[in-house]
Amino acid sequence: MEFQYNCPLCNGLISVREPCPECGCLMEDWGRIQDYQDPYHPYLDMNTTAPGEQRERKCVHLFKCPQCGYDTRLVVNQILAP
Repeated sequence: MEFQYNCPLCNGLISVREPCPECGCLMEDWGRIQDYQDPYHPYLDMNTTAPGEQRERKCVHLFKCPQCGYDTRLVVNQILAP
């Protein structure tokens, strides 16, 4: 039996308030890194498009500062779906 894991950030279960290390402004979540691979990637089933990060139960999000443009990646541990 395979368990279903989901990203709590993608599903709105958590929020992240990350200050920009450059200017201190709150950074914005621009979504999963995987969604930037090609124009149709965000519309495909996550189970068929997930790279190694999802198999490791991790979801990598892009965070970008709206003030200065600094960006970084944040790794979110997926949780067992209820």
